[in-house]
Amino acid sequence: MPTVENFEKDAFVNLSIDGLSVTVPKGATILEAAKATGVIIPTLCDYSGLKPRAVCRLCVVEVDGGGRLKAACATEATQGAQVVTNNRELMSIRRNVIELLLADHPKDCLLCTRNLDCELQTWAFRLGVRSLPFGEGEASLKSQLEDTNLSQNMSKCIKCGRCVAACQDVQETMALCAANRSIHYEISSPYGKTIAEGPCVFCGECLTACPVSALEEKDGALSLMPSLDKEDIKTAAIFSPQVIVGLEDALDYGAGGISSGKMVSALKNLGFDRVYPRDFFRSMAALLEAKELCENLSKEKKVACVSTCSPYVRAYAAKYYPEAIPFFSSSPNPMELFSMNGRKKGGIFFEEAETVSFMPCLAQGAEREEAVGIGSQHSYHLTVRDLVKLFKQKNFNIGSFGYSPFDCPRIFSKNGSMVKEEAMVSEEQLELARAICELKKVGESGRGYSRSVPGNGLLEVNLELSSGKSVSFHLVFGMGQAKTSLEEIVKGNLKADYLLIMACPQGCLEGGGQALKTIHNPHLTREVPNISNMITKSKLPLEKEVLGAYGEVYGQVMSLK
Repeated sequence: MPTVENFEKDAFVNLSIDGLSVTVPKGATILEAAKATGVIIPTLCDYSGLKPRAVCRLCVVEVDGGGRLKAACATEATQGAQVVTNNRELMSIRRNVIELLLADHPKDCLLCTRNLDCELQTWAFRLGVRSLPFGEGEASLKSQLEDTNLSQNMSKCIKCGRCVAACQDVQETMALCAANRSIHYEISSPYGKTIAEGPCVFCGECLTACPVSALEEKDGALSLMPSLDKEDIKTAAIFSPQVIVGLEDALDYGAGGISSGKMVSALKNLGFDRVYPRDFFRSMAALLEAKELCENLSKEKKVACVSTCSPYVRAYAAKYYPEAIPFFSSSPNPMELFSMNGRKKGGIFFEEAETVSFMPCLAQGAEREEAVGIGSQHSYHLTVRDLVKLFKQKNFNIGSFGYSPFDCPRIFSKNGSMVKEEAMVSEEQLELARAICELKKVGESGRGYSRSVPGNGLLEVNLELSSGKSVSFHLVFGMGQAKTSLEEIVKGNLKADYLLIMACPQGCLEGGGQALKTIHNPHLTREVPNISNMITKSKLPLEKEVLGAYGEVYGQVMSLK
């Protein structure tokens, strides 16, 4: 909806909605005006960030009497308009729409993963649909997504088009399209290819946009349970702060209801032997990238380093922008470092263990399944929704758990003694590592973390090092802006030394693996006054421990002095 700040006083319209007077900026729709007054108009095809399409017709309202019905989501509010959103005729129309959708929809709500969290189910209940006067519809078409971490069930599709719009209009990847009409309508990948063969980056925007369960990820919780129940299998876990936000929303604990200490206790009660601080591995990864950045800056490369949160962004670039691949970082991400060290004895763990990372990310799980298979030895990646399932299956009340500290990784030197001294790392490398770590913190926390992120999703930060050298950082949100940056790299026009690509348009906080309640009810904007100051003054999380780990476990890899 247009904001008041963007308009002059004469750019407003006054109208009446169900007898309530409301003033909204010119260009706002009737649906947006209704939201401003607190009036709820049912809709299934409308979704935040997508253009109005008026597909479902559930939001029809009466405008200026005379039975003139219009779709509220696609009709602009006009001066003096008299809008009625709720009367006997409108209720009847909306019930008929829902009844027609349910006639062609499975009736297995109790077994559905979206039970009690389904928009179709919600509106059927709220509109008083208690019987189905229409006959059963035709059988659904076969899914084309069966070979991936995504699962598709066209029999549950209500043809709202939100998934396609999220993929094409928001992410601009064109990995999904709508084909055919009527009972032959289907959501597929272009040209009959599998989803993995196309431009999909497994961001999960299509899945989170789906109002029902026509699209969903494969159940990672079910695969993990056997490992947690076996005493002879050691398991270690890490989780990101955004996981706690999702759990608080999904389990109705409220903001601040789950602390990191309670989370550690809950995971150990699930059966995990150890729970490590993710900050440790994020700092380790930042130091490795900083080493790479230092080396490339000294070579005066036009783009010193490209980093990404998702393994599939690199695969996407390899397909469509191969000239940009040499600029991508070869350093492992925090989850990969965690997994790599879990596979060997004498590393940073007490013993060899299966590793499990919890993140609001769908791509990490898709990449893991493609690489080793869900349930293979080592390396599970589960989403926030998977973790919610695990806690619900155990009937845990996380709020009742006490505080438990993180386990500390055991750091050995080559001769087996405990680490006592820090690694030798140059001041420039340490400054760059701190900057990278803070920039990724902003990316993970989402665009709402700072009002300084422009509408195009590109944040530019310049950092002057203590040596006097200036380094420019670009942080981009979403594949639309990522494509622009990759094109600039290919043309040699990118004005940045370090480029960080967050595949999800709103960052990790509203990532494709986050709790749906968090995505559909975004948190308030939290402002960071000056990111440049923040990345200059901050230290790496667990800086001393991480420097020691690199100096001793990884030999001379970080010894630049």
